[in-house]
Amino acid sequence: MAYLNLDLFNRECHEKYYLLGFVAADGCIYGNSLIITLHPRDIDLLYQFCDWLDLPRTIVKIKKDGYVEFRKYNQELVDCFSKYGILPRKTKTLEISQNIPSEFLRSFILGYFDGDGSCYTNADKSKLYFQMVGTRSVNQIIKDTFCSDLGYRFGSIQKAGDVTRLIINGCKTSLDFGNWLYQDDLFCLQRKKSIYVQFLLENSKKYQSGLNMIKAREIRVKYLSGQFTQEQLAEEYNVCRQSVSDVLRGKSYKEIPQNMMTAHN
Repeated sequence: MAYLNLDLFNRECHEKYYLLGFVAADGCIYGNSLIITLHPRDIDLLYQFCDWLDLPRTIVKIKKDGYVEFRKYNQELVDCFSKYGILPRKTKTLEISQNIPSEFLRSFILGYFDGDGSCYTNADKSKLYFQMVGTRSVNQIIKDTFCSDLGYRFGSIQKAGDVTRLIINGCKTSLDFGNWLYQDDLFCLQRKKSIYVQFLLENSKKYQSGLNMIKAREIRVKYLSGQFTQEQLAEEYNVCRQSVSDVLRGKSYKEIPQNMMTAHN
């Protein structure tokens, strides 16, 4: 019998919330089972989940249709997900649980994006797009979280059948989004990240990307200390001096009052 170690769910860590986010987006709770079915190109992701739960990788099976499946029958495992509102038939009802600590919300979103999001460019690779499919509640919280950190509103939530689609376009905005999502060296689906990374390498100077709300706050604090010039800050954060000036004057990355965060899409 395959051993299952649920210690992962007793810790506050990136891996726990990434897995919760991924299953919330692309997993299935059926009875007392957790089922994740993926394209064979993503089999390593299922192997990683096995490793986190101390399960043998042999539980990942190749189905007749060629897809790969992680399936584990265990009520305690299912209960771990239900504590965060990840329940059967969640597609139209899912909400992001308030039990997720704010410092791990981005890990949950990264897992959710890898499960039910996409990153792509247009035909001539001149524009970058991100999108996520989910309930309006989930997409609104994701949008609000990005807006809070980046300091400006962006992205539109559009109805897509029984669910909604959060679309992030505009190259500067998309790069800001990618910078935020991948700002730490965390485990993620490299297939999706590589599209953003390639676009970043080819366009970062053109769109002066690299800043986000957290870095903007750092710039303001350092400048007000009197120990840094605008030129020094521009060099440290790898942006032009005008970008630093815009931050200091509140022209970009301006704080958004919390009561305005759920403004119209």
